Amino acid sequence: MSFIKLSDRWNGDITIEGTVLAINRTISRMQPASQVKKIQFQSSRKLNSIPQILICTGKNALEYAYSVIEHSIDNFNKIIVFQAKGYETVDQKQSSKLTLYMVDHPIPRVDNIEYSEKFVSYLKNLDEPHLIHFIITGGTSSCLSLPESNLKFSDYVAIIKSSIAAGLNIFQLNEIRSTLDQLKAGKLSLLLKSHHLYTWIVSDVLTNEAKIVGSGPTIPGIVLTGKTKTILESIISELEISMDLNKLQVKLNDVSEFRHPNHHWSIILNNIDFSKILINQLKHIIGPKIYFKLISTVVQEDVLSFANTIYNYYLKLSQPTILIWMGELTNELNEEILNHGKGGRVSYFSFVISKLFKESSGVTIISFATDGHDGTSPKSCYIINNSTYDQIIQIDNYDKIIENGNTGLILDIIGHAFEMHQTNINLADVFILIKN
Repeated sequence: MSFIKLSDRWNGDITIEGTVLAINRTISRMQPASQVKKIQFQSSRKLNSIPQILICTGKNALEYAYSVIEHSIDNFNKIIVFQAKGYETVDQKQSSKLTLYMVDHPIPRVDNIEYSEKFVSYLKNLDEPHLIHFIITGGTSSCLSLPESNLKFSDYVAIIKSSIAAGLNIFQLNEIRSTLDQLKAGKLSLLLKSHHLYTWIVSDVLTNEAKIVGSGPTIPGIVLTGKTKTILESIISELEISMDLNKLQVKLNDVSEFRHPNHHWSIILNNIDFSKILINQLKHIIGPKIYFKLISTVVQEDVLSFANTIYNYYLKLSQPTILIWMGELTNELNEEILNHGKGGRVSYFSFVISKLFKESSGVTIISFATDGHDGTSPKSCYIINNSTYDQIIQIDNYDKIIENGNTGLILDIIGHAFEMHQTNINLADVFILIKN
């Protein structure tokens, strides 16, 4: 299965070709069809006499749901899927048991709210105990959205938009989402107190804290910390929104203490799994002549800072080396870029790093988003070398284009961007430095 397809201009470089092949093989190993085998449905076999429900949410929800069905792992009475639009790769299949909600990401729209309300109503009306399996994948925070009562939908969305545009990290962002939402930070688990619940997590969060993934709809623990509360108060003030934040914070704190003996969770896939397989594939394909090292799986820096981090590592290298980082960068965005710019954090990082390495021969940087999407860029994998920056500045008004959030478009024009499409995994962004 080929996710990244190199153009002819890059063919012939054995190291680049080998690295891309290793990436493609690693992504193939991470597919939902393989991961559902890890889900221990049998752990609840003693409960098979009661009705069963499967819930899948996020960017890879539909693929996981179909993988479960195709493997005939269990006989579910009902399957509910909240699938992020634009990330699905499988054709929709007819099933009387399946209810499919196609919802927006990363900003929730009216449909997200209406479907979440229907979902909650369905759960509240269950008239007997059920066994519920809940598969959470990246993007669940927006897919499953229901503002707290007395909070207008327009205000809810405005705060989320401002939080994303401010370049907050995923921990801060999900603290804010959890404060504002009825279905996050374990609040959904309160609705399921009379049921047996197993939550299975595909983690796109760097520290693999289960409560953070998808804002932890069924896993209590998120609280609004002091720094994030200050940021949220500032956003609320700027937007001139009237709300009782302290009351919402008290509710969040109360839920954080909730534990249920029949509610269980497990992480089935994370960025560490990805990095281990990637390194093994690189060693197998490229061989022992190059030194490999995983530097970090928890990068959480702004674009400019991280680009300098990589450059400083490069300056210390004296032998052929491949260094790998995984993480999620931050970058402040204005409203226009957030909605219309053809670029994302990975493409902007690629531009910044191209400037740093413009005088460095024998170095290649490959960066890509594991979910196959880099913001609104048409491509999501970028290959940078010492010629990239000089090609960029030959384009008329390149600086204005980049300022408008179209870095992905620039890199595409000069042939340094590659399409990955949806990959069915969403773990972290990957940054690879190759010194030949």
